[in-house]
Amino acid sequence: MRALLIAFSTYSALPMPQREWRGEDMGRVLCFLPLVGLLPALVLPLWFHLALKWQLSSMLTACVGTVLPILLTGGIHLDGFCDTMDALSSHLPPERKRAILHDPRAGAFAVISCGCWLLLYAGLLSEIGTVRQALALAGGFVLSRACCALQVAHLKRYDDQGMLAAFSVPMDKRAVTVAAALAIAVSAAFLVWADLPTALLMLFAALALSFYFRHMVYAKFGGMSGDLAGWFIQSLELLFAVAIVIGGRI
Repeated sequence: MRALLIAFSTYSALPMPQREWRGEDMGRVLCFLPLVGLLPALVLPLWFHLALKWQLSSMLTACVGTVLPILLTGGIHLDGFCDTMDALSSHLPPERKRAILHDPRAGAFAVISCGCWLLLYAGLLSEIGTVRQALALAGGFVLSRACCALQVAHLKRYDDQGMLAAFSVPMDKRAVTVAAALAIAVSAAFLVWADLPTALLMLFAALALSFYFRHMVYAKFGGMSGDLAGWFIQSLELLFAVAIVIGGRI
């Protein structure tokens, strides 16, 4: 139970009871990362249902749909995305890129990349016009975090500092792997139920980005970090939105 509370207190904006962080609990926190995805997964379909019922404009629907997951998660993954884009845009050696990741200041490329991500995501969400597409979007929030947990469990870190290291150093790798695989299986089955062509596109996107991410982590940074995990989640959710728009037209 402590591991679950730590996961939600860390990766969501929900107020949670404060508990002492113990080593055995920290090692299982990432088992519950996919469950954090249930927050936007439950709220987004409801919002799209209400927007369709109230006949709201696609722009308003998409903008609110873009903001809601950020509010529910506290923007922690978007922060990692921005830091990573700053580092990648520097084209510096891995050790200099890692220094940029640890810099709390936002550079120009972080701001530009964040703006581009928000515009693209909102634009893609404006094309969602059915509840089934909204359900596919919901399933993606769980799937992206499950895939991320799997990556963290099996990619080496470049150091033992930061929040991710606090969870991964004492990690029960087997428990995290089993939990992530189960979450991937359940979310994949849900996506197939929602819409088969879209599900296949989303699963392909997850597989392709996972292979690319492994290469990027080692080639560009020399190892894994929490910011890179945030980049992975945000990039995958953007690809999922692309897959949903394409799948709706097949």
